[in-house]
Amino acid sequence: MRKFRKYISLFLSFFLCTIILLSFTLSVAQAMQVPKVEEDKYVYDSEEILTTEEADKLNTMLRYLEEKTSIEFAVITSSSFFGMTMDDYAHDLFNTLGLGKANKDNGILFLLSVGEGHARLEIGYGLESLLTDGLCGQILDKYYVPNRDSGKNKEAILETADGILAVLGQEYGIEFFENQSEIVKSINSKNSISITTIIIILVIVIILSVLLAEETGSGSSSGGFFSSGGFSSGGGGSFGGGHSGGGGAGR
Repeated sequence: MRKFRKYISLFLSFFLCTIILLSFTLSVAQAMQVPKVEEDKYVYDSEEILTTEEADKLNTMLRYLEEKTSIEFAVITSSSFFGMTMDDYAHDLFNTLGLGKANKDNGILFLLSVGEGHARLEIGYGLESLLTDGLCGQILDKYYVPNRDSGKNKEAILETADGILAVLGQEYGIEFFENQSEIVKSINSKNSISITTIIIILVIVIILSVLLAEETGSGSSSGGFFSSGGFSSGGGGSFGGGHSGGGGAGR
């Protein structure tokens, strides 16, 4: 009898935990705002930042992008992140909508919230080698951040989207803008400066490490920053069904 009661108690505990977990999952799903996907629509401006003409023009370019490359690029504005972090909200929204083709994972999400004051570019697996985290950060720094800080939310959306389109156009041989090559050069020049800075810092660190190792003495085979052992490792919707692994950048 005592053993039977123990099993009953375990079952009730498991049942209660399951109910709590399901309730929490449902509450999160209800809290996350997911736009109702429409055919050939890529711009979902719930905050009504863009005019109808501006949204239509951007939507036309995004539709043309998919026709030429199969890339699905959605621009979504949201009043808030509904208690989630920006990264989690963008990641879950991307995968719920299924941006990108299932066999290519070539989706892009540009999520912006004026209410939260932040935006994120979420990139599908298949485009992470082109739209790297660093490049996405540079595009946001160049177009989104200055416009956001100046209260130009409309420009923040349009110029950031244009920056992404320029990079994709250059890669796939599609001309979206007359000055497309200049846009890409401007973005890449910022990347070059950043990489150069990183290289200089690494060189300085190595030189300082060598000097410090010499000061502490070269008699010990295991002393200093470098050792003979080398390095060791430590212990949705109706889009195409693509996935994101969290690549991209937020500001």
